Amino acid sequence: MSGTFPVMHRTARGLLALVCAFAVAPGDAFANLRSALTAAQTQTPPPAADQSRIPADQLDSLVAPIALYPDPLLAQTLVASTYPLELVQLHQWLIKDKNKVLKDKALADAVAKQPWDPSIQSMAALPDVVKWLADDIQWTTDLGNAFLAQQGDVMDAVQRMRGKAKAKGTLSSNDKIKVENEMVEGKDVIVIQQANPQVVYVPSYDPMYAYGAIGYPYPPIWYPPYYGGVWAGAVIGFAGPRVIKQTLGQDLPEGFQTAEFLLDHGMLDQVVHRRDLKNTISQLLRHMSGKPAASGWSSP
Repeated sequence: MSGTFPVMHRTARGLLALVCAFAVAPGDAFANLRSALTAAQTQTPPPAADQSRIPADQLDSLVAPIALYPDPLLAQTLVASTYPLELVQLHQWLIKDKNKVLKDKALADAVAKQPWDPSIQSMAALPDVVKWLADDIQWTTDLGNAFLAQQGDVMDAVQRMRGKAKAKGTLSSNDKIKVENEMVEGKDVIVIQQANPQVVYVPSYDPMYAYGAIGYPYPPIWYPPYYGGVWAGAVIGFAGPRVIKQTLGQDLPEGFQTAEFLLDHGMLDQVVHRRDLKNTISQLLRHMSGKPAASGWSSP
């Protein structure tokens, strides 16, 4: 085993997907997850040598946004990332008016009728995570492909990033998570579990603040912003605006943390659509270097 989870290929993915239903019906599934993962290992042939393997520093960057997730949630997210199209479909399904009001058993029953893998169905209880994965689908796809091809390497990367966060002081036990070191097949691994198995907390953090700089750029995806003297990454946050509201002791303005809000309040200079990002960065670099910008473009 490498890291906290065993090597697994598509042949064993279905088994893990079944136990990942803990997000919809938490409880005993947490206790059974590790044994189910061990069973999956026995069904998986070793991967063939491949010259296109992703190097370690790139894997560190790829897993950084989720490496501090509790182990069961991490396993569920990794498996779900191998179904990127279904994640997008689930997100579209969740935002329909008739589905927004579904909770608990009603939600589980409704999503079970959809033709998706059980690992995707179980993500319905975590709509914010689904939206994040669907919005940044290229990173999600890259993560899923890496997990399918290099499961052991991916879990090693998770351990390296947890070690960085622990050394930096941004990963430690609190009222939401338990962080412990365990010996697994002769290796010292960092294990993260929910403090309350019945409650799923989703960590929210910026990798730069959680780990510091690494040898490869972090994925260019959305991370929690800094606001009101509170940073959801310096001390890892778990509930976004609600945590900040409790810290500040006051109501937050409407639209808090949206790109439009940050732009209106001077925290951003410009909001750029993903499809225009490359061109905008190019033009900004030209502007800062004193070169003439392309016609029709002005600096923010």
